[in-house]
Amino acid sequence: MSLHRLSRVGSVCSLDGHSGYWSEHADSLYGRALIVHNIIPSSTVACMRTALWVWMGGMFPETVDVLSGSHYRTTRHSRPICAFARRVEREHVVRLGDLNITSPPRTACDIATMANRRPGTAIFADRVADLMHAYCFTPEECHDILDMNPCIGTMPHAKAFLNTARMYYEERNHAKVRGRPVGAGGAGAVAGVSAGTGADAGTNNGFDTDALWHRTVPPKEHEAQEQAAELQNGELRHRGFRGGESWEQER
Repeated sequence: MSLHRLSRVGSVCSLDGHSGYWSEHADSLYGRALIVHNIIPSSTVACMRTALWVWMGGMFPETVDVLSGSHYRTTRHSRPICAFARRVEREHVVRLGDLNITSPPRTACDIATMANRRPGTAIFADRVADLMHAYCFTPEECHDILDMNPCIGTMPHAKAFLNTARMYYEERNHAKVRGRPVGAGGAGAVAGVSAGTGADAGTNNGFDTDALWHRTVPPKEHEAQEQAAELQNGELRHRGFRGGESWEQER
């Protein structure tokens, strides 16, 4: 079957005209981490919108955002690589499987610092509010992280963005109190991240996620542990996941 046909029936999410990833693998946190690990350059850290996609799912971003001091002129699956040379505290980088990625609070702060340069600020603020609810951190924690880096040139824009995100965050708190659904949509928009998968649970490749994100243990943690074990055992490779990470049309 062609990539176009697989994409049309929803089996594959295409990245460009000749590559993509299996849709079912993007439904879990560890599946998305595996996909991104094989897209970003080696020895880099996923950040910004790429990190947001790993944590929350949804549509794959138009750029591949990484923390790196290098400059990349090539593209990955027709997407430009945006490298950010930023100082990041060690506790703000976590590991999901083999992927190094900025933590949810740090991801929110990074997006806030770039908000004035990207269109659709309100949409990103809405998504960041979802991220806060999914991983149980607050706008105040993001302000604290920004205050640790006072030399950021876009600080006023970042704090204005977080104030917008705070409004969405408080709306979700009020909705939760009234017993209504919290998220605004998108894959994994509330505590659970993706249907039946949850956020990081247990220990994966030496990364004690329960200890670091003790506030975010998902309601179906046994399913998350099973999926993590499945990925580690390479069982996805036996279900047509070529190379274990992405699907490419043979030419």
